[in-house]
Amino acid sequence: MKHPFFAHGCIWPLSIPVSLSWMEIGAILSIIQEFHIKTFVEIGIERGGLASLLLMRGGVDEDFSYFGMELEPAKVHPSAAVIMSEFGAPDTLFWGDVFSEYGRTFLWHIARTKNPPFLFFCDNGNKPREVKMISEMLTASSNALILVHDFGKEFHKRDIPSSLKFLPRDYLKGTRLLLLQKA
Repeated sequence: MKHPFFAHGCIWPLSIPVSLSWMEIGAILSIIQEFHIKTFVEIGIERGGLASLLLMRGGVDEDFSYFGMELEPAKVHPSAAVIMSEFGAPDTLFWGDVFSEYGRTFLWHIARTKNPPFLFFCDNGNKPREVKMISEMLTASSNALILVHDFGKEFHKRDIPSSLKFLPRDYLKGTRLLLLQKA
């Protein structure tokens, strides 16, 4: 049996399922701390475990904002929905297709009006397309990072747009996370 630190969905903070391993949750928190992330955008909330943690972080850190997008709101765990209603403003959550006109507008609005540095977390159903869309939206001066989940499984080296470069970090070893920024 795989150790719970490395297994996905094994441990549920706040009793809400998370599709990440503990190592990956720790890596995300390390990125937020190391790069002083002010705005976190999650594409693919799914059950809402990470969203709940980060919305609560925003509730106690006035300099931190969480925004989430989910195509299928019915997937969100009922406890996560409660936390989202308590800690999230109506404009922090987008229920719909990230690739729709409204989805792209939601992302564009965040990138143009919210506080950098940004971390865009791609964990939805079409990670190569998500990364490409975000990379096209950002400029070299955007002060933004892109984090991709399921590297080596749903996203591969060949999927990295030439406009992005890989940022290696020790805390990413043993995870399925890939950290990118504009080249």
